[in-house]
Amino acid sequence: MADRRADWKALVETILQDVDRLLGEGVLRDRTLVDAFSERALIEALFENVPRTAEQLQEAARRDNRFQAKVDLWWSHVEEEHAGEEKLDVLARRSLTGWISKFVFAHVLKTACADARSVESLPEGATAADVQDALESISQACNFLNIFRAQLGEDRMAGRPWSQIAQVNGFLSEVDLQSVGAEARQGLLRNTVSAAKRKAAGQFTTPPPLARLLVRVAARDRTGVVFDPCCGTGTIPAAAYAEKRDAGQPAREALDTVWASDKFTFPLQAATLALARPEHMGAPLHVFQNDVLDLEVESEITFHDPSSGDEIQKPLPPADCIVSNLPFVQFEDVEEANPTIERVNERIEALAGEEVRLPGRSDLYAYLPFHLWTLLAEDGRAGLILSNAWLGTDWGRDFRHALQRFYHIEKIVVSGASRWFQNADVVTTLLILERRTEVASPAAEEETAFITTKKDLDALDGDDDLRQLASRVTLDRAEPEWTTVQTHTSKDIERFERLGVEWSGLFADVGWLEEAGSELIAAHELFEIGRGERRGWNALFYPNEKHRIEEAYLEGCLKRPASAKGLVAEPDVEAFSCSRNVEELEARGDRGALAWIQKFEHETNTTGRPLPDVLARSGRHWYEMRADTLADLVLPVNPYRRLFVPKLRERAFVDQRFTRFTLTDDHTNADLCHALLNSAVGLFLVEALGFGRGLGALDLSTTRAKRQLHILNPRRLNDEQEKYILKAFRPLLDRPVETVPEELARDDRRAFDRTVLEAFGLLDLYEPIRTALRELYDIRMAVND
Repeated sequence: MADRRADWKALVETILQDVDRLLGEGVLRDRTLVDAFSERALIEALFENVPRTAEQLQEAARRDNRFQAKVDLWWSHVEEEHAGEEKLDVLARRSLTGWISKFVFAHVLKTACADARSVESLPEGATAADVQDALESISQACNFLNIFRAQLGEDRMAGRPWSQIAQVNGFLSEVDLQSVGAEARQGLLRNTVSAAKRKAAGQFTTPPPLARLLVRVAARDRTGVVFDPCCGTGTIPAAAYAEKRDAGQPAREALDTVWASDKFTFPLQAATLALARPEHMGAPLHVFQNDVLDLEVESEITFHDPSSGDEIQKPLPPADCIVSNLPFVQFEDVEEANPTIERVNERIEALAGEEVRLPGRSDLYAYLPFHLWTLLAEDGRAGLILSNAWLGTDWGRDFRHALQRFYHIEKIVVSGASRWFQNADVVTTLLILERRTEVASPAAEEETAFITTKKDLDALDGDDDLRQLASRVTLDRAEPEWTTVQTHTSKDIERFERLGVEWSGLFADVGWLEEAGSELIAAHELFEIGRGERRGWNALFYPNEKHRIEEAYLEGCLKRPASAKGLVAEPDVEAFSCSRNVEELEARGDRGALAWIQKFEHETNTTGRPLPDVLARSGRHWYEMRADTLADLVLPVNPYRRLFVPKLRERAFVDQRFTRFTLTDDHTNADLCHALLNSAVGLFLVEALGFGRGLGALDLSTTRAKRQLHILNPRRLNDEQEKYILKAFRPLLDRPVETVPEELARDDRRAFDRTVLEAFGLLDLYEPIRTALRELYDIRMAVND
């Protein structure tokens, strides 16, 4: 090698020249400390320790029942956000995230607080508990208790997981962060927290673009107090701070007017990190732990003085704007998640001065806006992220009517371009509210804007595009590429509701209902409407093995929605239907049916209860499916891309996955009703009766159908009009039903819809009706974009 020194030197020079050229051309680029911590590789490597950390937590729980109890209580509150995950795996990820966040922030803090330099000199072999004591000493000197405080499970880490965490601290101790500049230090902090939150946060963590959109639309006075009382990991408070700074508010004033709280301590670390800057060291961050339902204006909130470390008390100010992603807890779990929820109902009644209560099936978020009303300034505003269930559920109607008394519902925003929460099967809405000074019913002409955004927030080209979208939403401005806007008065909304249109249907142009409404009739005036059979023991009621049951006790049943391919459906299973008692069967010699009943008479269900007890129903035998629940027409409870109402060729039982329609009047033409329900008007009213679920299925409850569904009134037609409608309908009966867009494009469907509308004198409404149906369908299916 020495003999060829000149050749090697020339080669090295060539390599260096090539590298320099590639760097200059941008083909290669420098790797920075910020890059290293923002890439997933480092976080992924640390998270390989999740299984081992979970084992350590399991061992700790075995040895300490108090620790086990704390884990169980913590999990009862966060399980909803981590469906299908193991609780100790989730806790392990949060512990790893917590330590990384603490160390990174401590090192960034060194540039502003000399006491934080003690993080560089942690003794070799220090345990997690030892290091936690050291970090709390830093907190006493430098503030930021929410970041440095101990979190559940962190002190149980040891072995390889703890060794690797300590190595990250050692690496950061060798880096001169003072030399990389304030922007790079802030980038290190921001990107580390972002990468860690992606791994540890739950499904319902607010995406940053959505948080910015919410704040920009809701916070009218950007100098006022903005409060998020369910702040989670702090995305919305961080967006509020950024918006204030963008508006030119000085940093200290912006910080002083952003408040955030959460019921749990873990997310407060991330929330504090989201707001923290080294230059904020002397200012207390208004981030604190509290249950929102325990808060009142002027409540004394405890913080720590950044200079002395002493506790200080600050009164909670009335908020000029409350912005929050309200917790998603279904009604089944409400009392467990918030046992004091009944106080909210009592307060609603006290403020309204009359009985105005939310029904027991309301999700948790339905209760919170009424308590938030008490935390707002007199002219305060609120911007809330809610699941879309309130737009179309049975409890949602009571919620909406109560909400209108406490707030002017200024606007409701939904996405028409993919779901906002990509990692969760939940569809959400933005609700923008103006607080009423006094609880009162809305004025008849008070307007609400129903806005559909047409831009995928994740695909927007930077903050300028987001600002353009927010401006259009703020001003209720409709522009086809950005937004559609439908504005309805309170009086109009009431009228549409009487015609069976839920608020989920008001994102389409429904002005045509003003003319068509007089041609409608409530479906329950023509049909008995009920849920399909749910008798609870399929092996008994749907015989699928060899049996000797007499034909008289077997009826057809439509069990699976997928079996209904077209507008005429056939039963796909046999059902056991016997209304006779055992003595009658014995007297008649119907030994097959008798043997079938006796086969199950002494069986038990999965919990050991005898089937005759489990299946007992008032007024019927325990083994009976009543013949009076046979259906003429059916509506799937959760239709998807195909929307139609099949008619059974012969009356039959239907499964609980259908709503059944049974004619109550022998003089009513079943075929005509079938046609009218499947017209564009009928299908729009079906679509407008429900709301879209996370994967795009339409949620239709039997209760809503029974109470609210309307159809074109067949009694308004003469014999000649009936004949023309049924003739135009016939081609649709001879083929499979297609998706809504495909159906609307077919010539036979176009001819049929025109014939129906012409018979009712509504032909001029043909295009508005079809457009409205397509708009609602597209909004529902946008979750799959």
